[in-house]
Amino acid sequence: MAFWVLSLLLLVTIGLILDRWPAHSIFSIAALLLLITGVISSEQMMASFANPAIISIFILIIITSAMNDHFSLPKLLDPLLGRATSIRGFIARMSVTIGPLSAIMNNTPIVALMTPYAYRWSQNRNFAPSRVLMPLSFITIIGGMLTTIGTSTNLVLNGLVTAAGYESLSFKDFFIPGVIVAIPTFIFLIIAAQRLLKDRKDHLSEANSNLREYLVETEVELNSLLIGKTITQAGLRNLNGLFLVEILRDNQVISPVRPEEIILSNDRLFFAGDSEKVLELLDQNNGLKMPLSDGQELQKGLKILEAVVPANSDLIGRTLKQVQFRDVYDAAVIAIHRNGERLKGKIGEIELDKGDLLLISGGDEFLPKLQNNKNLYVVTTVRQIREVESWKKKGVAISFAAIIASSFFISGLSLFKILLLMLAVLFVFGLTNLKAVKKNVSLKLLLVLGSAIALSESLINTGAADVISESLAKFIHLIPPFGVVVMLYLITLIFSLFITNAAAVAIMFPVAASLIHVGNVPDIAVFIGIAFAASCSFITPFGYQTNLMVYGPGNYRFNDFVRLGLPLTIIYSTAVLTYLYFAYFG
Repeated sequence: MAFWVLSLLLLVTIGLILDRWPAHSIFSIAALLLLITGVISSEQMMASFANPAIISIFILIIITSAMNDHFSLPKLLDPLLGRATSIRGFIARMSVTIGPLSAIMNNTPIVALMTPYAYRWSQNRNFAPSRVLMPLSFITIIGGMLTTIGTSTNLVLNGLVTAAGYESLSFKDFFIPGVIVAIPTFIFLIIAAQRLLKDRKDHLSEANSNLREYLVETEVELNSLLIGKTITQAGLRNLNGLFLVEILRDNQVISPVRPEEIILSNDRLFFAGDSEKVLELLDQNNGLKMPLSDGQELQKGLKILEAVVPANSDLIGRTLKQVQFRDVYDAAVIAIHRNGERLKGKIGEIELDKGDLLLISGGDEFLPKLQNNKNLYVVTTVRQIREVESWKKKGVAISFAAIIASSFFISGLSLFKILLLMLAVLFVFGLTNLKAVKKNVSLKLLLVLGSAIALSESLINTGAADVISESLAKFIHLIPPFGVVVMLYLITLIFSLFITNAAAVAIMFPVAASLIHVGNVPDIAVFIGIAFAASCSFITPFGYQTNLMVYGPGNYRFNDFVRLGLPLTIIYSTAVLTYLYFAYFG
């Protein structure tokens, strides 16, 4: 049975690294196979999904969402951040505000709210947003390591720790090393980010200055003057800022398009490049129109917004037609950009992917519909904050402070109970409701976390983790106990570069737990080590949700993350391992 679980773990890891299937599908299938083959019982499966750590993650997301809805984070921070006049000054101010804030709030909504703010701050001062958006993501990741609740990784690890019979990780277990790591890494970002990050023009500016990566769809009208003319005669060759990629005619694709190709009625012409130039082409009244995903035409004069598809969006793998985008969002997609890839086909029939940038014409209900919505993040417009009576805000703040203060005097008041009390306060004061809770409970995230814990516990219960540890034990006696911590840290770090941090922790925990006794290593040193390693996601944009959120808006390339993330990873890891050595082995 142990080798079957190990084989399943290998398949899960390969699937996550290949990134061809959604993480929730991979983990769900793995958990189902464990259940069907009798590796785990129905009761054990239910216990995995009902783990207090997982429930705590969702409660924290709901609390953070409610606070974001009723307390304007950018407005609260603007007196400090808005005064910055340089990139280094802005990053420094984010370090002392966004960093600590990430320790008590979920970092994903923080980045979602602060991305438009940082975006506009950069544009207003003629800086490229690429100079500040990646540091924003990195600061929230590092700040999240200051507490147990700062990141879902720590909560998942704590759930695994308690489920395995170990003592729960405490506040000081994370706070002290978190501070030791935050100081040098924040200083590095302040000093080096401006030098190491290149000026990547933001997409909206590039769309006005010869961007050649957006795909725009047009259609030849029935009475168009272009009908019967060749591409050259129609003036569609050697366009300024545009390139005619292909023609779709009766489900037949014509590509490349020859200069002598004759234009017919109802032809679909697909241009790659500057969206503004396309709009100018349409203004010439030459019989071209822009059909949107549902067949309706674009109304001229509307404001164009830009939005990014995050990694946990339900839009991924679906087309605009399938999700009925216009009806659901009161908006229409004009163009799609996918970093490093030239898209082809009808706009409405392109399967969306994480990190895709959409140029959108939004109606009056577009921004309100995006409130509490995880499927799309607008990066050029501030989300409206719903007004609530001042006394309610004060009541919530006082109640939260009382609950936190009580935790220092009531020994039985666990983190899970504290979060439940905070959620109850929000319900009492009307700052959240069941509708908002439903919007913030992601079934995909639940499937990933619950299945990951089930897989992790299966590795322990079947002895599969012991098989791995026994293989490693053959040479572990050759290295000192601290060397075991370093080895587990590096393996977890490598995992975190290619798979999500929560998955990296779930995979590594049972192996680490088995090696604790073999290598005679303090358990707390091992657990803290793999927690920090799993969140050391700076070298690639794939391992952490916030990196993917800024990847598109910052117009980054993969090597941008390597350029800034590699030295940051070295500093971060050095600080973590130095602390672990002197705290537990020195």
